[in-house]
Amino acid sequence: MKASNYIRYPNVDKGTTDLIAPAIRHNPNMYIPEDKLSMLYPIRPIPMATERIRTRTWNMIRTGY
Repeated sequence: MKASNYIRYPNVDKGTTDLIAPAIRHNPNMYIPEDKLSMLYPIRPIPMATERIRTRTWNMIRTGY
């Protein structure tokens, strides 16, 4: 937990949360409150053909071609 405290980054190990500095542990931007967790949802994977189009389009935008 010294590393988490030093770099000010949350730790995913639930058993060690008590060892994290209070300023980090109580930061809602790092540790999402329980009442907000219910609002989160995973992004579903898209079909490969759609992903290919999205990647090619982004590369055209990024490179100008």
